[in-house]
Amino acid sequence: MALISLGNLVDNVNGFFIKHGKGECHPIEVDTNLIDNDFLDSLSVVHFVIFLEEVLSREIPIGDFELNSIKTVGAIYDNYVLESLNRP
Repeated sequence: MALISLGNLVDNVNGFFIKHGKGECHPIEVDTNLIDNDFLDSLSVVHFVIFLEEVLSREIPIGDFELNSIKTVGAIYDNYVLESLNRP
């Protein structure tokens, strides 16, 4: 399975938020807090997780989901891309 690069993930996340009317003026970087900077709210989290599942080609189990795991693109990369290297 080919892993997405961190830069490519940043580009994809920026595209998601631009498509949804956020992020045009303030591009997202690896350490941008998506919650504190109002990119994510309670209504958009579900759509964002579904988007991440498509981009990462993997399921994000609701039982294992923590909001901090998607707080920044860096956290997403650590929790769902690099973590997949450690799965059997």
